[in-house]
Amino acid sequence: RKDMSSFSNLLKVVSGGQQLVKHPQQLHNVCNSLYQYGVGKKVTRTIWSKWDEDCFYTITKVRKLGMNSVRAWGFLTFRGVKTETPVEIRSPRKAQWTLVEK
Repeated sequence: RKDMSSFSNLLKVVSGGQQLVKHPQQLHNVCNSLYQYGVGKKVTRTIWSKWDEDCFYTITKVRKLGMNSVRAWGFLTFRGVKTETPVEIRSPRKAQWTLVEK
């Protein structure tokens, strides 16, 4: 069994004392578990944790393409700078997505 303590501490997402996402997932898996597919929620990629500034998408629209795929749009806040208009979320099929703690 691998020691995952440092990995789980890095990616732990807690809301109300409950762990929502245990490990990074594809965006459709994260969205499927949320009310209205996560509209209004913040999601981030694990690769963005290397920067100290805030890096996340605030989801504004989700369109399901089937059982295992979604297209999603949102406001991108990257290294503390927020986009003015919603943009399509890139790389939704990569297993790097987690919810952002409130």
